[in-house]
Amino acid sequence: TGRIGSDKNADLIIGIFSLFFTILIASPFVTLAAHFRNIKFLLIFFGTVFAVSFIIVFTPLGFPYTGNKSSPAPQRYWIIHTNRVFHNESGFEVRRDSGYFLLNMDRNSPNQVKSYVKELARARSLEDDCKNHLMCGLPIVHSKMAEIM
Repeated sequence: TGRIGSDKNADLIIGIFSLFFTILIASPFVTLAAHFRNIKFLLIFFGTVFAVSFIIVFTPLGFPYTGNKSSPAPQRYWIIHTNRVFHNESGFEVRRDSGYFLLNMDRNSPNQVKSYVKELARARSLEDDCKNHLMCGLPIVHSKMAEIM
């Protein structure tokens, strides 16, 4: 999902831009179609564009991930096993826990990872940790991690 973050719905944003530019670009074609006596060629052209777009979207041609050895495009995951130790103001250990920290690289990763990391079925919310601890008490090893906190 690029620079806007993995938690945003990029499909919705792309859809809104596509709708806007389609209306912007297609509006002159309405007057152009009014000048044609036979708009069969225009309808064939738009039908072909629609069919090609449909094929690209709903077949593996447009799928973002591939396991092809010559040109791989694997789905990326950042799964970090972390051991958290919480201390109070005096420096005494208050709590200790461990688990997996999953950084979403795109919108598909949380659902795809569940089949590989069985412990995600027992995942718990970090809402209380986020209220009481800096960066939810999680290790920040990359700047993208701070964006989703």
